[in-house]
Amino acid sequence: MPVDLSGQHFGLFQKALERAKKLEAAGDFPRAAVAYRECHSHYLNYAKFGTEAVKAERLKTAQQYQSYAETLAKRKPGVAALPEEENKGGAEGSNELRTTILSLIERSQIGWDDIGGLEETKQEIKLAYGLALAKRPVGVKLRGWRNFLFYGPPGTGKSRLAAATSSSLEATFFNVRVSALLSKFFGESSKLITELYTVAREMAPAVVFIDELESLTPSRGGDESGAERRILSTLLVELQGLSQQGEGAPFVVTIGATNVPWLMDEAILSRFERKIYVPLPDLAAREEILRIHLAGFPLAGGVSYREIGGKLEGFSGREIEQFCGRVTGQIIREMNPGLSSAVDKGKAAVEQYTLKVRPATSEDFEEIVAKVKPGASPAYLDKLGHWRSRVEG
Repeated sequence: MPVDLSGQHFGLFQKALERAKKLEAAGDFPRAAVAYRECHSHYLNYAKFGTEAVKAERLKTAQQYQSYAETLAKRKPGVAALPEEENKGGAEGSNELRTTILSLIERSQIGWDDIGGLEETKQEIKLAYGLALAKRPVGVKLRGWRNFLFYGPPGTGKSRLAAATSSSLEATFFNVRVSALLSKFFGESSKLITELYTVAREMAPAVVFIDELESLTPSRGGDESGAERRILSTLLVELQGLSQQGEGAPFVVTIGATNVPWLMDEAILSRFERKIYVPLPDLAAREEILRIHLAGFPLAGGVSYREIGGKLEGFSGREIEQFCGRVTGQIIREMNPGLSSAVDKGKAAVEQYTLKVRPATSEDFEEIVAKVKPGASPAYLDKLGHWRSRVEG
């Protein structure tokens, strides 16, 4: 059985690309050209893996890096970049949108076991992806899901679930934070979405995670701008295209995430074949989250994860993580009154300082429990419940 080395080649490509961009930004065009040629070489190796459609897309991208390297080699060191019309068609520098999309790529290290609780939700996601990828019996036609919407209260682990999905599929992970992109590329969001999916197909298998999806697709009304209509139209086309892909097409999955699904456009919502609720953690999940985030910190005898978890009902996974940080942070401050003085003396003094710790007691946890409250209000949870009932029947 041949060994899939695509991840290794893609990692080498990313390192070469980072080096090339730094050299180009510094005006060292001859060395930048050499680095872009390395990008071409690594991407050619990366293109040897995947379906025929994926290989074809990747070969096109590899050639773009070679072409841009030749263009860059003709520049004189320190000379400003070529005008956009001269640079058109280059892989890097000529297309700020593409550069931005490449910067969204992350290599997820999060696995299913790194997420406390949510067992039902995890199983639902695994079933959905299994259906999308597994072989069909001869003569049986089943359409796998390619577009998923994760919805639920803030901090419940939607982004971590998406990252774990990407990791389990060994897929390229595009972590898209909508608010940052919209502020940087106001008026060009529709082009950005098109470029996002173009690159995702080239780098398939890929998971495109779009957080804060409601800010990209607000409910349609009479006062939306032309730019907003173009964004909606472009995203609708891309999602529809993914859901209708046949076998052999580049495997690209979209995961949208939102805390307020009722603000989203109905047409966009309909493109997500699977809407998966990511709830606040139950008691068993809260215990597991506490274990994960307190692992490696000493605990006094008598400290009960179940007892602590019982007092954190209504808290999200993120809030429980922050709660653990407050407990351990308070102990560190108490046990290390001289740490501030070491910082005042400089880096060398801090590096020589050894932190003192003591086991966390039940009283430490009680003290912080009394100071914190869950962020999700009863009114919000009630509204979310009504929306879930409407969608799931």
